[in-house]
Amino acid sequence: MRHESRFEPRNKVALPLRLGNGAVGNTRDVSASGLFFTSDAEQRLGEVIDLSIELPGGARPLLFRATALVVRIEQCGAAVQLQGARLEAG
Repeated sequence: MRHESRFEPRNKVALPLRLGNGAVGNTRDVSASGLFFTSDAEQRLGEVIDLSIELPGGARPLLFRATALVVRIEQCGAAVQLQGARLEAG
């Protein structure tokens, strides 16, 4: 049986994201403390990454920027725990 270590429930949300190294991907699900994303870029367990997601809606888009710790790797992507996040006006 797999141990579940999430603190908040995740919601299925598909949004394009950009990694700090310039690679792109898409979110699969998101919570207040983390998210899972797919990308062709290789991630390493324990790696700290920067990511950004442009949030749709409104007259001016918002840019969600975060530093995140890679906590799980799957064949199709990676799960990260958010370490620090902020919203910026686009």
